[in-house]
Amino acid sequence: SGGLFMKVIEGGVTAAKGYKAAGLRAGIKAGKTNKDMAMIYSEKEAVCAGTFTKNVVKAAPVFWDKDVVYKEGKAQAVVVNSGIANACTGEEGLSNCKKEAEKAGELLSIAPEHVLVASTGVIGAQLVMDVVEKGIEMLVPELDSGKEAGENAATAIMTTDTHKKEIAVECTLGGKTVTIGGMCKGAGMIHPNMGTMLSFITSDAAIDQKLLQQFLSEIVEDTFNMISVDGDTSTNDTCLVLCNGLADTGSDCRGRRGYRRSEAPGRTPEDRLHKRSIPHGKTTVRAPVHRFCDRISHIICWRRARSAHQTG
Repeated sequence: SGGLFMKVIEGGVTAAKGYKAAGLRAGIKAGKTNKDMAMIYSEKEAVCAGTFTKNVVKAAPVFWDKDVVYKEGKAQAVVVNSGIANACTGEEGLSNCKKEAEKAGELLSIAPEHVLVASTGVIGAQLVMDVVEKGIEMLVPELDSGKEAGENAATAIMTTDTHKKEIAVECTLGGKTVTIGGMCKGAGMIHPNMGTMLSFITSDAAIDQKLLQQFLSEIVEDTFNMISVDGDTSTNDTCLVLCNGLADTGSDCRGRRGYRRSEAPGRTPEDRLHKRSIPHGKTTVRAPVHRFCDRISHIICWRRARSAHQTG
């Protein structure tokens, strides 16, 4: 299978095959002019994985997304808003997540259980669902696979960020070109032992869902969980990965060509290459997280030697 050849390319969440995105202003917070809603859509149902905040208080979207990731393991769309976090909002907040998913599902002709949602912004305020649902109606016709659409989505999820954060990389896997794109936001309330801030990663690789979850959980520990800005863990920290298999690598655990049953998932050469490709995109997205913040005056970095558990 050879080594891993990987290069950074232009783009973000729309770089991989089969993904579209959009970002625009819906009016989540009155009196503002910024883009405040984003959507990511995969033309094909994708396996999904996620890591989430370990904070005692968790926002409503975290509970919704955990159900999608851990019970369904599949997703086809992500709806994100900035301005209001939908945290500390009780049953109404949970109900609003369901309404978001139902609205997106209706317009995209997919199951609500395959729609992930995320929010960031002011804690304790309820989403105005008329505005959110109108925003979803506006987003769907704007979905596009172009670079600008990905940039609009990355811009729409910003809060105290002063710069959009996105990345895309290409690598070879199973003899085919696989693309991984990502965007994230976060500049405050970032501290180790979290899920991340808000991070969304798309890929056209074919991979088993359980293996993807294993990889993501391990990788987050050595990337996003190495950042601390202010010592506060957020209520909304979420990292989501979607893989739709459109690169047709033929190398996932469900139907690997030449796959031997004796090869445990995660132990084959293709698995190891795919695992190594994910953190490159995550690390590159992570790098500017702490730099582009309106509250940052000093940056402290340290280098750690490889520890015993870091053998991949």
